[in-house]
Amino acid sequence: MNKDTWSLDSEIGNLDADTPLSVLIGYKAYTSSQDKKGHEAFLGAKFPKEFARWRTRLRERSEIYQTNADVVRDAIYLGLIIISLRNNSLAQWRTLVAVTQAHAAIFEDARIFKECEELADDLVILVSNNDLETAAEHLRAFKASLDSCPPKYTEALKRALSERRLQNLLAVLDE
Repeated sequence: MNKDTWSLDSEIGNLDADTPLSVLIGYKAYTSSQDKKGHEAFLGAKFPKEFARWRTRLRERSEIYQTNADVVRDAIYLGLIIISLRNNSLAQWRTLVAVTQAHAAIFEDARIFKECEELADDLVILVSNNDLETAAEHLRAFKASLDSCPPKYTEALKRALSERRLQNLLAVLDE
């Protein structure tokens, strides 16, 4: 399926990093030397001679290209699209990595706070079943693991115990 490629901005805007090569191959060859307003620019660069022979072979074997310049225009057009997609993909990848790293750090902190909340809920069950000694033993074991963590986690556990009216277990955290 050939697509009209004369409107560069609209075509590139419809593409993303997941665009298959078959979509680009289906585009109508870009051979115009001017945009819709008649503007043009000369793009020039030196290449090895093999590129010139390659360009000529492509023109000779194709019914699409009338001149060697048509081949070059289309090659530059497709190349610029691919480079644009690659650059967009790289920016998206970097953003995804940054978001993932931030999420992992937040998840880790949140997980520890959540564990403190769940521990307090479990201690409520033990205390409500008159097993204060077992609750205190488990709290001491958990406190030992918190000793190597920032104080904010111990404070979170103290808040959770206070909110659940487990003041008799707060003393264990101060031992």
